[in-house]
Formats: sequence, C-alpha cells, structure tokens
Amino acid sequence: NGIKRTSVYILKENLNVEITSGKGVNCDLFLAEDFRLIPGVPTTIEKATNILNYLEEKRVKGDIGNLVNSKKATLYGDDLSLIEWGEKGFPVPDTYNFKNFNSFEKFILNSDKNYVVKYRFGFDGLYNFLINKNNYSQLRNLDHNMQISDFVVQPELDLKSESRMIFFGDEFLGARMITDRTRPWEEKGKCGRKHETEAYIPPKNELEMARDLFRYIGADLGCIDMLHLKDGKSVILEYNGVGT
Repeated sequence: NGIKRTSVYILKENLNVEITSGKGVNCDLFLAEDFRLIPGVPTTIEKATNILNYLEEKRVKGDIGNLVNSKKATLYGDDLSLIEWGEKGFPVPDTYNFKNFNSFEKFILNSDKNYVVKYRFGFDGLYNFLINKNNYSQLRNLDHNMQISDFVVQPELDLKSESRMIFFGDEFLGARMITDRTRPWEEKGKCGRKHETEAYIPPKNELEMARDLFRYIGADLGCIDMLHLKDGKSVILEYNGVGT
C-alpha cells in the first residue's frame, strides 16, 4: 500500500546486530526512552506523548509485556517537571517557562542576571544557551519551528560539581561526580578548566532525597542529577531515563 515498513534486527552472538527477513516484532520488554524521529531534530512533548499513548495501549492489550519506563515516568524527563517537584518540597533551581517571546523578553530585560535556557525534553546538551539582556534576541528565530515555550529558563548557578545517582527501582546502582564540567555553550578543551569524572559515594541525605524523587517519578530504571553549588547548597537538576 505504498507503506515502507521498518527493518527488523536481532542480536546475534557477541551482540552482533543482524537484519532478519522476519516481519513484525514480538517483545516482552520495550524501552520507551529517547525518541529521535528525525535525526538532529528534537522530539516535541506532543510527539513523545502520542508515541507513549500508543505504546501504553499496546501494553494494556498484552502486545508489550513491560514498558521501560512507563509513560508517566518518561514524561518526567520534561524539565518543566522541576516546577512540580519544587512544589512537592524537593530542592530545585528557580525554573520558568514562557508562553511567548514577548513575555520572555520582558522577563530578561528586567534582570541583570545570566540565565540558562534549555530545551525542555533533553537533547544531549544541544539547544542549551547562556542568555542575558544583551544576547537574548538569538532565541527569537529558533530552528525546527521551536518556540520559546519549548524551553525552560533558569538562573545561572555558581556550580562546583554535578552528581548522577542511578537507580533500578529502589535499588541504588552507583553514582558519578563531574567536577568543572564543560558547559553546553562552551567549546570542549577551550574552557580553561579540567573536566573530571569520578566514581562518587553520595552522603546519606543526598541519596535518600534522590531515591524519594525517583519513587515519586515511578521509574523502573534511570538517574537523578544534582548540582552542587559553591555556597554549599545542592539542587536537583533533572531526571534521566534508561539512556544513562
């Protein structure tokens, strides 16, 4: 009927990938994270929600045994969720979202601070900007028909380090710490700082707070990222799913 069907691949010995002549896919486990419908183009919340609705329908029908992570948990990858988490008592950065560019412009022009403006649904550090009243106009005409409403706005923080704690349900699997990380708007190797990643043992209070948020999100597998500031405070940066 003029429809081009996707190819089907299987994992052979030593995890070698091989295309098969089979048609259709049977699966007990489906990874619902990290959709990239068009290479280089970020997936919108609306498109991700439509996909997840379809997968959830398949799960209910029994065509998929387990959806990892659930629709609810996957959509918590939207950084707009930080506003909700803050209302629930979790420490998060001040987070703003603007419906149109005019309201964003008014906010920026009334402040002398720098702000981090980043794509809400994660995109490997792409579409992540350091903005102030002198350069905000670069966001007036964004690629791929993106709007300012597709972004969250947070004040630039005096960052010391960033930790990532990985969970499988209630089980803590491990953590890493990044010190002096290269910011997304900086060129690697030219920021004047040494980018270091090390194994990390989080203190009990930090681990329990991350676990409490992970329970709230309801994920099967994923991680909680936290920013550690030079004033001694820590705030939750984001939740990431199975792609960690």
